[in-house]
Formats: sequence, structure tokens, C-alpha cells
Amino acid sequence: MAVDYSIKISLDDEKVKKLEEAGLGGSIKDKVLEVPMPQKNKRKFAKAFPSAVLNDGTGEISGFPEESVDLLVDTIAENKMLEVMHFFLMKAFKPLAGKEIRRSIHSA
Repeated sequence: MAVDYSIKISLDDEKVKKLEEAGLGGSIKDKVLEVPMPQKNKRKFAKAFPSAVLNDGTGEISGFPEESVDLLVDTIAENKMLEVMHFFLMKAFKPLAGKEIRRSIHSA
């Protein structure tokens, strides 16, 4: 059975205000926001954040990098919803960044 995961993010006052302005104040509980991470994004998430630990038993993700929290919160506020993992991973995970563009080795 596929397990969906969640990331619990501790929010400061600035992030709380940003999320409330986006209409997501009801999703914040005790300055903590729980962001869903669907099973279908597991492989890409694990490649983008190898230090993060995905607990299959509880469905929680621990070890999410603090430097990525701002980008995730900005993506949530921009899209005005919590189901943004696909968009977030497109912004955060760029496997081809810094690599040269491949050239065709065969000519037609």
C-alpha cells in the first residue's frame, strides 16, 4: 500500500502572516504547518533531499533542510494551497543545473 507523507514546518511570525494573507491561516496549528507529500513524489523528493528521512510507519518526514523551508512556504503562498509538492520539487530539484547541453551525436 502506498504511503503519503507529510512535512511539519515550524513557522515564525513572518511566515504565519504570509500564509494568512494567502488564505491558509486555518491550516496552521500552534505555528506548525503540515504539508502533504504524495507517494508519487517520493523518488524525486529523496533525490532532491537525501538527508531527509521518510518514515513509512508514521508518514512523517524528518530532516527536511531548513534552507528549503522558505522556498516551500513561498510556493504554498503563491499557489494558495498546501498540495504544492510537485511545483516545489520543480523549483528545488534541478538535476541538470550546471551541466552542458547534450548535443546530438548522429546526424540525419
